[in-house]
Amino acid sequence: MTGARWILLGALAAGVLVAIGLGTSGERPPPSPPYTCPEATGFDPWTLVADVAGIPTHRGHEIRRFSSYDRGAIANTFLGPGNKDFNNFLAVCGPQTRLLLQDHDGVACEDGAQGYLLAKVAGRSGYVSRMWFGALGLAGMRFAGERLVIFTDDLEAPSVDIALADLDAGTVEPFTEPFAGDRSRGTVSYVPIGFKHDLRVYLRRPLSFVEGFYYHVDVHLLDEPVRTFCPALPADSAALRAEIAPKLAALGANPNQGFALARDDAPVALAAGAETMLFDHAGAGTLETLEIALPEGSIASWNALRLRLTWDEDAAPGIDLPLDQLFGLELGAVPYQGLFLGHRVEGAERRLYVYLPMPFRSHARVAIANQGAAEVPARVTVGLDAALPPEPFGELRAVRHETVNPSEETPLHLVADLRGRGVFVGALFTLVGHGSSKVIWSTPLNILEGDPRITIDGDGAHALRGTGSEEIADGAFYFNGGPFASSFALATVVDDAGGTGRAAFQRWNLLGDALDYDVSFRYDAELGIADPRSFERYATVSFYYAVP
Repeated sequence: MTGARWILLGALAAGVLVAIGLGTSGERPPPSPPYTCPEATGFDPWTLVADVAGIPTHRGHEIRRFSSYDRGAIANTFLGPGNKDFNNFLAVCGPQTRLLLQDHDGVACEDGAQGYLLAKVAGRSGYVSRMWFGALGLAGMRFAGERLVIFTDDLEAPSVDIALADLDAGTVEPFTEPFAGDRSRGTVSYVPIGFKHDLRVYLRRPLSFVEGFYYHVDVHLLDEPVRTFCPALPADSAALRAEIAPKLAALGANPNQGFALARDDAPVALAAGAETMLFDHAGAGTLETLEIALPEGSIASWNALRLRLTWDEDAAPGIDLPLDQLFGLELGAVPYQGLFLGHRVEGAERRLYVYLPMPFRSHARVAIANQGAAEVPARVTVGLDAALPPEPFGELRAVRHETVNPSEETPLHLVADLRGRGVFVGALFTLVGHGSSKVIWSTPLNILEGDPRITIDGDGAHALRGTGSEEIADGAFYFNGGPFASSFALATVVDDAGGTGRAAFQRWNLLGDALDYDVSFRYDAELGIADPRSFERYATVSFYYAVP
């Protein structure tokens, strides 16, 4: 996406604006009429947001993403090889300011509709699970007077009419922390917005015609009626929100409940050249705590310590990765505290934790294989809950893919290629590279330019298309606000020292935002804008639940 930043700045500097005739202004839409909340009937998506134990359950949702991904308007022009991921809309309804390099898909507007149409669903029930926004213009990388206007079922009065600056600040209920706010220059919301049959999402009142506007709107479609959104949450929804909010805010604390410690900081010696069993349990249950404490001096050996989790009667582990890869520490042992995965300093020790629920039907085995030459002392904590998630649920697995020194003929990095039924819940990203002479405005962090593309069950027509790598983790403009951590995303490393770009970040798709698939799941990421050779390495670790 953010190479588009340089397109914007370059256009301003070169005086292109006048030449391409973008200076016409439209009328300001009138104030929105008051909204009356309908009766609270139908499925409440807050039940998913609050359901930590149900994360492994396959819900059967169809997923749609509406985004400002490049439609190809400037490909092979003097402005660059493409990557114009801004100001691309479904439609422009009513008399609006013509924005810089504006494009739209020609979707029909209802009579009287006003604004830049970002998302539209008609005749289906569902909810918005995530919204992400970024902007660059006269206000810099911030929003000014722009408004987000959302219609849910009632197409006359919007249920949401909020300044994007307020969404970024997290100051308007229910769009407050830890569900919404700023994420390293990206503005995000995970507040579920339900609708029974109609959804329209508009941008209104851009600051000026030179603004570049970026967006994602992710929607889950259901086969049952969904409760229509009310900004004053009904009592039962408010109770669910109040239940999960402190868990989302307390990063580093275990959000699970109901487990008992089967091992409590139990000392263990990880013998060199051997596999050491940490936990072996026959029967059904859910692991809800796995913590491994290691001496500070052992960090150099983490690539030789493989964590192996084996479920039921599987011949091979569902997870079998070195600790540095599994915890996103390939660029160094940077401490971080995520909601379900983390690495913290405790005196002379480092503690790695996994709090994702890990159900199994008949057997669970947790082991570490020390492939190094020296014994490593450790302490292990395991929390076990006898309860299982609702069926159909899957068992946790992780898969790593790496692209090293790609050629020009390697435009994509494979993040995941999964078969069967499952639930994709997140990925860790490690990127290393440099600038490219093929890009006019070159910087080492151009490695963050590649757009993601997710194809579920082979449905290419509804592929989930993104606008850049840092937006995967809710940030914007090369994580311009620096490293951060939130419930659903975090970035631990972002730098371009010495002419080398380095980035490590995570995105978690869960608690109402999971990606269900029935047959297949394919996740590809572009290797930059136009020159894959700018990458030295692109590595990912994907987490998913495989449903038998």
